[in-house]
Amino acid sequence: METGNGTSTSAPGRKFGALAQELSKDLLSFKKPGELIITLIYAMPVLGPIRFCIAAGIFRALAAAGEPLSADKLAAGLTNEHHGGTADDEERRDFVARMLRPLSALKLVDEVSSYVYQANDLTMELADPGMAAGFNLVYDDIMGPSSTMAHMWTYPKVNQYKSPPSAVDGPFQRARNSVGTPPFKTWAQETPEQFDNLSAFMPRVQKERLHWTEWFPEEGLFKSKDNFTFVDVGAGRGHDLFALATKYPEQKARFIMQDLPSVIDEGSEQREKDGTIIDPRVEVMKHDFFQPQPVQHADIYWMHKIMHDWPDDESVKILTRLRDAMGPQSRIFLNDMILPNERCELLPAAFDICMLALLSGLERNEKMWSSLIGKVGGLAVVKFWHPPQSNGEGVVEVVRMN
Repeated sequence: METGNGTSTSAPGRKFGALAQELSKDLLSFKKPGELIITLIYAMPVLGPIRFCIAAGIFRALAAAGEPLSADKLAAGLTNEHHGGTADDEERRDFVARMLRPLSALKLVDEVSSYVYQANDLTMELADPGMAAGFNLVYDDIMGPSSTMAHMWTYPKVNQYKSPPSAVDGPFQRARNSVGTPPFKTWAQETPEQFDNLSAFMPRVQKERLHWTEWFPEEGLFKSKDNFTFVDVGAGRGHDLFALATKYPEQKARFIMQDLPSVIDEGSEQREKDGTIIDPRVEVMKHDFFQPQPVQHADIYWMHKIMHDWPDDESVKILTRLRDAMGPQSRIFLNDMILPNERCELLPAAFDICMLALLSGLERNEKMWSSLIGKVGGLAVVKFWHPPQSNGEGVVEVVRMN
């Protein structure tokens, strides 16, 4: 993929004036100051894909081509240069597309169509050897050799240009020499204050977004007015379940809140400290979702922002436990991002890069969700529920096939 200095003198894509107008339009689209700040927070790791594309020669390749290039072709250049792999390797293609997704949102490359990109005026600047050297100089010195951000551009080559296959071997672990240890365990052992930061930040993020209980239709949830069982798997401190119970005070149901013993105990202590009284329909249950599901034949097994924490292999294990507990009327609802197939906005694209950097997880589009569910024998996606907000969290509805 090396192109030296042989880049085109002008970009085949958009000129800087048009790009500046679009960037200004994007900035003006924020309705509240909190939306902008949250986007800036999640966009921190997006510098990693820029550094990766410089190192991998992707900007140079787009600039030299003078025409649109597919992610397959860009991935083929990587594998031919470094590993001699096949050009149609879907995992490498998807990884290249993943790296370019936030860069397209920032207008650093033009996304012509799904998996197809071309150079614009900003791409040409990043392909310039002097500009690339300047980016590398500042990035590499500020990030240092032992940070997660440093490994955001070196890890892909080690992993043959694929997304992390395991939750215990990604940029986070490589930066800390903790391969084999989940990030949450590292936090608990070395930086427990990160849990406090997470617990404080997540509710604040939700205040800026439309909660699913505000838009998801009642008829999509409750198939029966009696003997209804709703299990919130990995519920954290129960924000979702409490919101649901509050919205439907007349619904006869068992609302079951499940999470690890430490999370349940912490939540109970906090509620006692605050004097919070929970709805009598809510049951609190200690449970590890990698273990067999104790609540059999529930009407709904709900998971909010769980799947994006995990690569496919671990996600399949979690979903298999739920499948084995399902009855004929049971459904699984996965409340997570549903990325667009192309031209993704910055916030969801940045979410995805954050998941890669911190947890080796990922956000998924409809095709990726269908692929994941298809890996769990006996399950099928029946509907994608998209939120009113273009960059909000949707719901993937899953049933068990008889």
